[in-house]
Parts: sequence; C-alpha cells; structure tokens
Amino acid sequence: MNGAHRPSEIATFKTHLLDNGRPSFMEPCPSLLYVKYERALDDTPSATNREKEQFINERFEDSLGTNVFVRTRGDNKPGTSIEDRKFLNIMDEGMVKDQESGSWTAPLPLREETQRLPDNRENALKRMKSTHRLLDKKPTMKEHYFTFMQKLLDSSYAEITPVTGPNQPSTRWYLSHFGVYHPQKPGKIRVVFDSAAETEKVSLNKLLLSGPDLNNGLLGVLIRFHQDPVAFMADIKQMFHLFLVDKRHRDLLRFFWYQDNDPAKSLTEYRMRVHVFGNTSSPEAATYGLRETAEVGESEFGSDAKELVDKNFYVDNQIYLSISQC
Repeated sequence: MNGAHRPSEIATFKTHLLDNGRPSFMEPCPSLLYVKYERALDDTPSATNREKEQFINERFEDSLGTNVFVRTRGDNKPGTSIEDRKFLNIMDEGMVKDQESGSWTAPLPLREETQRLPDNRENALKRMKSTHRLLDKKPTMKEHYFTFMQKLLDSSYAEITPVTGPNQPSTRWYLSHFGVYHPQKPGKIRVVFDSAAETEKVSLNKLLLSGPDLNNGLLGVLIRFHQDPVAFMADIKQMFHLFLVDKRHRDLLRFFWYQDNDPAKSLTEYRMRVHVFGNTSSPEAATYGLRETAEVGESEFGSDAKELVDKNFYVDNQIYLSISQC
C-alpha cells in the first residue's frame, strides 16, 4: 500500500481487436478473424454474415477466412492419426493382387520396416512344449487341435520355413499358439497365435500398426437390417486367411509344429503365409482388402455389390443385407 513494494518496471502484453475503425493506443491486430457461426452446412453464408465475409476476404488474399471455420457434415468424425495415415499408405502401396491365384497380398504394416529384434526362438519352443503337455492331458482337445492344424496345412495357409544361408540374414519372430473354444461351439476349436507375447519387452503386436477403424457403424447396420421385409445374414469363412502376407514379412510369422502334423515326429519350424488371428493389424488389413476387392470388382459385379460391402458389412466376417422383394 502507498507505494510499498511497487516494482520499478512492469511488463504488459495487450492486444486490441477493433473492427469499427476507431483508433486505439496500440495498432490493430493485422490478423483479425471472424468466426462465422451462422454458415450453413451447405456452405451458404447467411445474409447477416455477408458483410463480414467481404471484410475477411479483403484481409486475406488467399481466402483463408472463408473456409477455415466452415462447418461440414464430417466435423464430428475423428481425424486420422499419423499412424493411421501411415497404415493406409502401406496398404495403398503394398496390397497387390496375384493374377494367377486371384488372391490379394498385403504387407504387415510395420511401424519400422527395418529393426533389430531379440531372439525369441527358445521362448516359443518352451511354449510349444507346454502346449504339448496340455494336449496330452486333454485327448478331445488334442484331436480338435490337430484337425485344425491339418486344415491349415492342407489349405497352404502355412508352409515349412525355407532354409536361409549364412549370407542371407532374416529378420524373424516366432509366434506361440493356443486353442480357444467358442461358448456356443464347444466341439470346434480355433488356434490363435499369441502375437502379444513379449521377449525383452518386444512383441509382434508392438511392431505393428493397428490401423484406423474401418468398420461401419453398428447402429446404421442394424437399422438398415430392418428397413425391408426380407433379410439375410452371410458369413465369410476364415476371412483373415484369404489375404496372403508379403513374402518379405513371412519370417515374422514363424511357429513350431509337428512335421506332417504327426505328434510322433519332431517339431519343425513353419511360417504362416496368410494374415493370422492374433495380429492387431489383421482385422483392418482384411477389411481394407475386402473393400479393395469390391472396388476392383464393381465393373464386373455392379455397384450393388460394392455398396453391400461399404455399408452393410460389420466386423471381420458378418454381412447384414435386406431386400424389398424375393
């Protein structure tokens, strides 16, 4: 009080935005902006904003002020992250169709294409021996497990890992696997690869980009499912396995199993040729590939087939479709 503790100097920072032309103690801000709340979704300015828009156009020669605050129908949708855009770029550049087999080949969307990985071979081998002991204790599960693996081999979804010479170093990763049962299908097992298993704090899923959510909104799918008198549901069997993995990435999908699917024989190194259940990137890679298939096939199968995939497809293997007449 009364001048006590009064500082000898005072630093102040002031900004005055005057749009009526009146003078101020400081020069008006040259980057004056108006937020046009009354602009409609169809990009048509209201009559009350036309004068303001003319003023903004005079201030910004590049017309920045006319579109920076424009509202659009996609404003509430989350934008893609840097990683999501990288995932889409990898798929755009790397997904190709094999003309002979007709299958799509997609790369694994790695965060870094070249990186040094710890050797997890022994860890995967220990897990395989543990699985062997478990199956010996559960004969029914063992039968289901071997039946599943036989189908995997018969379909050429897996192959024996080719031998690489000393002058051909390969970045490799070994996957453990385990069996899971669906509560409503107790007699049918699915073998899932444990891509989340870590060695020295590294796992395959940590190396992969998960990608953006490419699924349709569930609410919209369900509403369209009820819009017509007749409805159908279809299932794409083993959708992930329909998309091949780029050959340069298959050594990241190595695993141990019995030679010729015979438990009496020795364990052999295999590797998956297709995208697998357990990889964090597989759902979006498969969905991307399905939509790419619909895009390419539109000229042959029509726009209705493409619309079916684009609008009535949910998750990785369910299609909901309704028609007005049978």
